[in-house]
Amino acid sequence: MSTPHEPVSKDLQSIAGGTGLSMAGRVVNGGLSFVYGVLIARLLDLHSVGVVMLALTVIRIAEFVARMGLELGVLHHAAILAGKANLSGVRATVRNGVRLVTVSSVVLALALAVGAAPMAAAFNMPELAGLVRILSFSLLPGAVTMILLAGLLGMKHYGSNIICERMVLPAANLALCSALLLAGVGIAGAGIAYVAAALITLPLAAHYFNRATPQGSHAGAAVGPRELLRFSAPALLVIVLTQLLFWADIVMLGLLRDASEVGIYSAAARTAFVANMIVAAAGQIFAPTISTLYSGGQLAQLASLYKAVGRWTFLVTAPVVALLLLLPQEILHAFGPAFTAGKTALMILALSQLVDAGTGTSTFMLTMSGRHKLMVLNTGTAFVVNVALNAWLVPRYGIDGAAMATFLALALFQLMALLQTRVKLGMHPYSTGYLKPLGASLLALMAVAGAKAALGPMAYPLSIAATTGAYLMCYVGLLVALGIRQEDKLVVGAILGKLRGRSA
Repeated sequence: MSTPHEPVSKDLQSIAGGTGLSMAGRVVNGGLSFVYGVLIARLLDLHSVGVVMLALTVIRIAEFVARMGLELGVLHHAAILAGKANLSGVRATVRNGVRLVTVSSVVLALALAVGAAPMAAAFNMPELAGLVRILSFSLLPGAVTMILLAGLLGMKHYGSNIICERMVLPAANLALCSALLLAGVGIAGAGIAYVAAALITLPLAAHYFNRATPQGSHAGAAVGPRELLRFSAPALLVIVLTQLLFWADIVMLGLLRDASEVGIYSAAARTAFVANMIVAAAGQIFAPTISTLYSGGQLAQLASLYKAVGRWTFLVTAPVVALLLLLPQEILHAFGPAFTAGKTALMILALSQLVDAGTGTSTFMLTMSGRHKLMVLNTGTAFVVNVALNAWLVPRYGIDGAAMATFLALALFQLMALLQTRVKLGMHPYSTGYLKPLGASLLALMAVAGAKAALGPMAYPLSIAATTGAYLMCYVGLLVALGIRQEDKLVVGAILGKLRGRSA
């Protein structure tokens, strides 16, 4: 006979295996992103680094606007249709999504081309206009690619999704950018590389999607453009506000301070958000399961998974944050000596990622259960708070003020989602299982910080290697000493199985 825990265990294995793949992809992506940041910092002057990072921030916000939230609508409906084995319906639904984003991407690209000059004048960075115009050509291929990948993710084709978005796209961008900057093309080379990488990734995503949804099968019910927009339109405001929330600090620094400070802060932010890859990986894989279980009324199973996924994201995020707190100066030194001025900002931003992990996957729970109005309230409130705090703190404290403003705004955002998930869904992510990783991470942090202070200064590569090794040995050793739960063994087995190429 089956037990009530068996469905949870099966879903947890599937999520863990998918998260293992997603996290592996994000580790590669994080590494490529870090190398990209170092490359830009080493091959361009500090002012140009700030211009490039600001232009990339503008285009990333534009990318989300161009997609109109349709990636969430496609993901939601594809998960439900795939659960009914209606692959032809998934194909037709994704095709409708592609048509919609094609129109919006072209319109937005033209708007950026026209508005680039006034934007550059507002930031007092003349070079920004040309770079934004180049980057605008990436909107169409990028939007279509993300809709195709949302369909694949809804069908739980995790591997192809990760290969395209997390590996091929950043690797192509890094390789092409390296070649163009070394050839002396300048900041325009960074824009050309970004566009070319988007054009390279699109046919690969199309290949994977066509293979997953072969043509010729009997046509099943599909979700039309109006229905897609009906689900996605509320999500669009959430997505845009979320992106504005996450990137407000860089935009405000660009408006209120010099481009060189934007460059230093961007390096700190890019490094700190490496800690976000675990929450993002788990949430991305958990999202279609939330839709399936919630729409099927399987709330008890969903509540159990919410706890399990939340605990595991915290368990893996805690050591990443601890290392960022232990090694801020050494890590930023890789970008160049001038970038070590961002060490305090890096530590503050790293703590914001710990708060994110500590609140579980609450934002995904609200989004995938259709609580778009609450998410609009959350993101809108946090965005206004972030802008207000940046306007107050940046002129006084520069990049440290921007980091503090972002920390407070993101903490407010996550805590609001946590409380609303409890009130509206009757669920929370916490259990006594949180105590072990929390205790192990704190004890390991104190022990290694003490040893690091006693040993004194070391060359930054040696310090990074020694501190990382010592911390991980302490952390893992303490977790083992405190005892490994059966659920932990299940998750580890599923992750290792996927990473070895086996089906979890």
